[in-house]
Amino acid sequence: MLPEQEELRAYLRRIARCAIQVLLEQVMREELEQCIGASWGECTPTRRGSRKDSYMRDLVTPTGRIEDLKVPGDRDGPTNCTMRL
Repeated sequence: MLPEQEELRAYLRRIARCAIQVLLEQVMREELEQCIGASWGECTPTRRGSRKDSYMRDLVTPTGRIEDLKVPGDRDGPTNCTMRL
């Protein structure tokens, strides 16, 4: 493989990892919102819990390692939601 091709391939892998990270973080936020039954800071009669601080995790994907994936926290713990990471 030519050096230019290697550089392009590495660049595309970085872009793919960034896109995957953004997508996963958004999906996890939305899943937690559904589990809790309310948006961030929203008070509703159907609310089933509350958030806590997010925590970071690394994730290995076929495009490489995603560092510092932001995982939203649930005060009731992971048993309240299907999200596991």
